[in-house]
Amino acid sequence: MERVNGVGLHLSDTDEPSGSRPSPAVHRLLLIGESPMRRECLQYMLSSQAKDFVVESVACICEASPARPDLVLLDVGPPSATNGGLRQQIADIRKRYSELPVMAIADRDDVGLALDAIRDGLRGYLPTSLHFETAVAAIRLVLSGGTYVSREVVDFCVSMRPTQGQEGSGLVGHADGVFTDRVFTDREAEIVEQLQRGKPNKIIAYELRIAESTVKVHMRNIMRKLNATNRTQVAFLTRETS
Repeated sequence: MERVNGVGLHLSDTDEPSGSRPSPAVHRLLLIGESPMRRECLQYMLSSQAKDFVVESVACICEASPARPDLVLLDVGPPSATNGGLRQQIADIRKRYSELPVMAIADRDDVGLALDAIRDGLRGYLPTSLHFETAVAAIRLVLSGGTYVSREVVDFCVSMRPTQGQEGSGLVGHADGVFTDRVFTDREAEIVEQLQRGKPNKIIAYELRIAESTVKVHMRNIMRKLNATNRTQVAFLTRETS
């Protein structure tokens, strides 16, 4: 198996026997994305760098040819893409290919989005910050029956495990959707909303017309209430699940 800069949740049953090896199987990939230039660039790179990949590029699932692919690559695109839009695209794909593995390609390297994607049934989340060879190895991993998650996702999940003396992880509270309604003050809730949009403290302070130092104080209180250690954990724990 190729080395992947992340974690592959897959174990091969047997090693390939020595001696002559058969020609590699051809894998059909269906690449879906709104931007023609992005699609064509990805299609060219995948086809030229991985000779066993045959890539079809379309704007939406309705344009796909009758040939059944082995895997769907869904190009989510820029950070403005919402979880709701991604879920709808996944639902449309499932209507046509109920059991086909689907991976997302996104510009946003976001642990929360990656975890949401896996929960929604995707077999991998590929941020464009990955090196191309790593992305190809991740695709091969999924084609062989595995699931790809980045090292950042694994590190986050490990950091959220309850330590000795704690009752449990904040993930339970997030799933119940209780944080912004029951725990935070109005100002803290406003800051959390801005944080979920990826805004830094300086911009949050400007938009809420408060000092940046005040934002930092509120942020410390928010992290304490959530038992979080960084902004990424706050954004994930307070993400809406609807």
